[in-house]
Amino acid sequence: MIKPTAQNSGYAKGWSINKTPNYRHNGALPGTIAEMVRTNDGYCWAILINTRPLGDQFAGKLDKLMWDIRNAISDWPGHDLF
Repeated sequence: MIKPTAQNSGYAKGWSINKTPNYRHNGALPGTIAEMVRTNDGYCWAILINTRPLGDQFAGKLDKLMWDIRNAISDWPGHDLF
């Protein structure tokens, strides 16, 4: 699922892949936006929002927010919380 295609090294079956590699998928419908991310060091998140302001900058700000949150947490639990 995460093997890049021969035509596009940054895309694999719905996932965007960068050189780090981090994997992400996003999407939107009128009034919604969503993003899923798996980082190269094993962290994952999904965010679903039931609004989507007009303009192209909201998705980028949402992505930055999630990375800021992830980077602000310095002490992660050492055990599975589930």
